[in-house]
Formats: sequence, C-alpha cells, structure tokens
Amino acid sequence: MMPHSAEDARYVFVYGTLRRGGRNDIRRYLPMPRFIGDATIPGLLFDLGGYPGVVLGAAGRVVGEVHAINPAVEVQLDLLEEVEPDDSGEYAKREVHVVVGTTALACLVYEIHPDRVRGKPIIPTGDWFDVCKCNIPCPCEFAQAPTFDECEGILAWHIGEGSYGAVKLDQLNVLALGYFKGNIWAGAKAIMGIFIDERADAQQREALQMIFGGRAGGWPGLFAQNIAEVRGIEFAPIEFEVSGDLSTWRAAAPIMVMVNSATDCWSTSGVLVQSTPAPVARARSMLS
Repeated sequence: MMPHSAEDARYVFVYGTLRRGGRNDIRRYLPMPRFIGDATIPGLLFDLGGYPGVVLGAAGRVVGEVHAINPAVEVQLDLLEEVEPDDSGEYAKREVHVVVGTTALACLVYEIHPDRVRGKPIIPTGDWFDVCKCNIPCPCEFAQAPTFDECEGILAWHIGEGSYGAVKLDQLNVLALGYFKGNIWAGAKAIMGIFIDERADAQQREALQMIFGGRAGGWPGLFAQNIAEVRGIEFAPIEFEVSGDLSTWRAAAPIMVMVNSATDCWSTSGVLVQSTPAPVARARSMLS
C-alpha cells in the first residue's frame, strides 16, 4: 500500500457511476485520483433509475473502489453529488473505515439522502456499473441533453440473480439498441430495439418482455414513457463479459450486434482517449 502523499488529501470510496470505466469515472477528474484497490462497505444499494445510492450501516455489502484524491477533486465530487452543508442535498458526505487488502483506511463516502430511496428497489448484490461517452458529469443525470446532443448506443443487462414472481431469471442477458436526439427529459423520445437471451424458456421470455417492455413497472416502466417506438424484439445468443477490474467489457449478439469498451485507453497526461465505441453498422438497421 502506497503512503498517503501531501497531494492526496484523503481517501474516497466510490460506487456506481464513479467506478473505473463508469459513466462518471473518477479518473476523468483532475488532478487524476490514484486507485488504491477494490473494496466493499456495509450498507444497502438502491436503484434510483439512472444511478444508485447507498444507505450505510444496513445488513448488506456495497461493491466499490478506494481512490486517493486531491482537495480539488473533492470539490468536484461535492458538486456532482449535490452536497449541501446542512445535509439537505441529494447526497451527504460521511466517513467510514474501509478495508483494502489488509489495511483499514478512513474514507469519504457519499450517502444518498433517505428521502430519495423511499419506494426504490434494493440492488441485492450491492453492485452497479455503467458507461457512456458524454462529458463528466453526464448531462443526462441532470435533465440536460447529451454532450453531443444525441445518444446512440447499447444498453446491456446481465441478471446475476433475480426472478419475476416465481420465474427465475438467473444468468440471463438482455441487449437494447437505443437512439434519441435532444433532451429526453424535456420531451425527446427514443427509438429502441431489444434482443432477449435465446436461452430463456417460454416463461422467462414472457417475464423479460414484461420487465424490459415496461409493463412490470419500476424504472423500465418509467423509461418506457420516453420511448416513441420499439422497432423489434428478437431472441438471440447473447455473450456478456466484464473483466474483474472493470478495465474492459464486452456484450454481443453474434452476427447482429457487438460493442466493446476499452476503458483503460488513457494518454500519459491522464486524458481519456477512448470510451464506448458506437455499435457496428449492422446493429443500426433495427433503428433506421
């Protein structure tokens, strides 16, 4: 374990979109934070739709990472998480002791305001990861248009463990192709195409269509209100891989669609030079 330098004011435990390779990858802040190690903390992780929030101290574990940060980065994180001095913001800053390897570190962590998780589903695994090509912070999180005024990409879900009623959905995958132009929170509508894991049996297929078609409610139900058209739903073999350190991931429906992310493509100055490439041209036929 490297010692804490004068330039690194403190350690921070990050989860969700701030993890390496994520939509708000903490390493895209300057001066670049220094990765210390993977870790977990006690708490419950809630699904808030486009991002997660942790409630500390509950009987669960939340997956994340520890980084050493400069004071300037802490200020930027406070803005991202909408921290207020009286703890009335979306998140509040807390300090927890986190074990990385064999070393216990006092870490800053951003805890969601309790009012924000009422009625929100718990993520049982305590694990959340996503990625996008927008600037940091991703404007879509603040009800603004994407950085390049349009969003075209792939949403990939891997169900580690889960069920819909009595129907088990463990280890199944879903891919969705999506496109919208403008601010989806201000009336822009998306066009979608969906691939469902061909390994699913008849009951599982029906359940997955209920969930990802928005008819089961929850976040997919809310998002469905922003979809103008679903161009098709197909059953296909879906491959899904995420490296242990989140440096790369891959999701593919062979012949139909494939997307890769090489999230460790950085210049020596710490500037991100590659994020998620657009899906291959054949995938766009469903959306055109």
